[in-house]
Amino acid sequence: LCDNNMGYGETGQMFMERMKREGVISARTVFIIISAETYTGSIFAPVEHQPDGYIAKPFVPATLTEKLVQQLRIKDALENFYIAEDEGDHDQSVRYLKALCQKPLTKAVAQKLLGKKLLDMGEYKQAETFFHALNDQRLRPWTAVGEAEALQQLGRPEEGVEILNELIADNPNAIQGLDALRKFHEASGNEKDAYSLLKKVCKLNPTNIDRQSNLGFRALGQHDVNTAVGAFKQALKTASGTPSETPDHFVNVSLGMRKAAQSTLDEKTQSRLLEEASFQLTQATKVFKTDPRLRMHQSLVKSMEYAHRGYESKAKSELAKAMETLRDTGLGEQDTLDFIETAYFNKATDIGDHAAKMLIEKFPEDKRVRDNIRKVQEGPVNYHDRAEAAKLISLASEHFTKKNWTESARFFADALGKAPHSVNL
Repeated sequence: LCDNNMGYGETGQMFMERMKREGVISARTVFIIISAETYTGSIFAPVEHQPDGYIAKPFVPATLTEKLVQQLRIKDALENFYIAEDEGDHDQSVRYLKALCQKPLTKAVAQKLLGKKLLDMGEYKQAETFFHALNDQRLRPWTAVGEAEALQQLGRPEEGVEILNELIADNPNAIQGLDALRKFHEASGNEKDAYSLLKKVCKLNPTNIDRQSNLGFRALGQHDVNTAVGAFKQALKTASGTPSETPDHFVNVSLGMRKAAQSTLDEKTQSRLLEEASFQLTQATKVFKTDPRLRMHQSLVKSMEYAHRGYESKAKSELAKAMETLRDTGLGEQDTLDFIETAYFNKATDIGDHAAKMLIEKFPEDKRVRDNIRKVQEGPVNYHDRAEAAKLISLASEHFTKKNWTESARFFADALGKAPHSVNL
């Protein structure tokens, strides 16, 4: 029995998912969430991550007894299925589940387990037939997603998208359906719609750490730094103080802050973002004292702070510290790209070029690495160009207020040449 509201950090739902993932509890364990919420969290979770039941507060002992007895009886009825699973006898598992689908007590649970089992076994035609029959009775998130997944594997993704759209039309907040549709769009290369759906899903269920982190990185790829910072902060907030908390969460927040600082032309905003990034990393080093990635990213933030204040030698000194840590940790691709970007941003192009050369030497045959380095080299705007852009914007704004449209447009265009990634420009 687990309360869904565990203070801060993990919810009861997240705690249960982690316990299952780490093997602390098995499928045989009855796990019931106690919640004061009027809705049930099952709409947020895929089949394998749903608890066995919910009990709403306040409740009386009779309600708890009834729920426990019912769930224990279901677990007992599923014992032969669990034994077959333990022995790896998948065909026997399916036979047991089909029989249990005919019994009122176990019908609902067995149907979900059978649908998932058919998909896991690669029996996509059987799975399609099974889910389609259930959807003819009533379209539910798990049945719609199941049929859509089977159709995708059978090479008919358009039909899968149609089913998911029908589900979402009936229930716009069906997270399982929205997330499945997002994956369909990603698979087809439709990044715009996939990104839009990911933002919606994260808004509906903000406590999914992996999904928030995914949103943060995708937002950075879209130059949507405000969304990225918010997503990384939410992931850190949810993980904070729990076993799910890792140095990566702090690194991601600081990365979002650095990207945001690189994208703004307002000096006060830059200072605030860099100060906050530095604060997050300082907090992280108190928890994870020996993590080398935290040290490296701390040096990158400090180098940007020094460059922002005009202390070029100190900025280069911090970059040298970061480079030393990079070498000690084996020169990971993403961390090195972050280093190169910061070096170019600080106008330390010689240091950035040296790191780029080292990365290419480590992955000499990998064209993707070269492409990523090229994107980084073309991306950041150094502080000198940023200052020039700010002056040009000031001139453009003066002409704009005087309705000198041609002159205003010319200065804005010149500023855009200095800061090509500025959406506002």
